[in-house]
Amino acid sequence: MANPSSLPLQERKPRKNTIPRVAELIILFLLFSLLVYRLKPAHELPSVDMFVTTADPVLEPPIITVNTVLSLLAVDYPANKLACYVSDDGCSPLTFYALVEAAKFAKLWVPSCKKFNIAVRAPFRYFNGESLWSEDSSLDFRDEWKKIKGELRTLTLISHC
Repeated sequence: MANPSSLPLQERKPRKNTIPRVAELIILFLLFSLLVYRLKPAHELPSVDMFVTTADPVLEPPIITVNTVLSLLAVDYPANKLACYVSDDGCSPLTFYALVEAAKFAKLWVPSCKKFNIAVRAPFRYFNGESLWSEDSSLDFRDEWKKIKGELRTLTLISHC
């Protein structure tokens, strides 16, 4: 039997912890407000800055840098919220010229990706094989595909010089 005069095995002592409790409630409120903000339809997407770095045109051929930049520019994101910066620590005139030509090519490539809902946004990967269009593809798509592939060949020749 238990001895009635013995001490209890546990004892509850209330503690005032108002400051940690208030901090926890504030964090909970912020989490819920973030959740409501993310679930709210038609919220504005944040601006995104993308940086591509390169240093040596021999170790990192300009064609790879060009392909990376073109892939980033063709991402399905609002154009006014997207910025792409290239940092060339090697100050290569070849990389600069290749990127100037890539900017001209991007004026064809990016709208085409959006118009025809192209999933593979890297042009060198997209055009790696032969024609990707089938017999039931529209004539407009075929013509634009051939035109862009021809421009890509020109860009590839320039980037490999």
